[in-house]
Amino acid sequence: INLNIVNSHITNISIALKEVAENVTIYFEKLPEKPPNVPRPPGLVYAYHEISVSISKEALKGANITFWVSKEWLTANGITADNVVMLRYYVEKWEELPTGCIGENATHFKFVAETSGFSVFAIAAREIPTSISISVTPAKVAVGEKVVVKGSIQPAMSVPLKLMITEPDRTTKTM
Repeated sequence: INLNIVNSHITNISIALKEVAENVTIYFEKLPEKPPNVPRPPGLVYAYHEISVSISKEALKGANITFWVSKEWLTANGITADNVVMLRYYVEKWEELPTGCIGENATHFKFVAETSGFSVFAIAAREIPTSISISVTPAKVAVGEKVVVKGSIQPAMSVPLKLMITEPDRTTKTM
């Protein structure tokens, strides 16, 4: 079964069956927000969708969902195409589906995700683990002495940081 969709982030749902099915109904809805009965998924969400199919789980072999994500959204959020995933809400938790970038045009990246079933889906950027490394020179500082503070964030990204300094009297300053 192959369903092409227009005016949506999801543009194709391709369903493979183990057996012949008749009178199949596919329900597809682009959701304006997360459904209230579903917890917030991990990562930064681009869009929510709900898909259901009137096929028994036993008859379903699997499915591929093709979708597009705006390059502008990725750039504005400091995200690369490598971190885009499709998540499926199943058995009261979000699961990350196998997702790959399969193309692009001037404004969007095209992805395909594999799923073994249908429910609520989120197109998202997975959470990026970060580490922050800070060094202070000299290591021991006398009151009134100048110090040099250097730091780095991995992976490199542009984010505002606050530096909190604890004075000898235990008061703190934030810069």
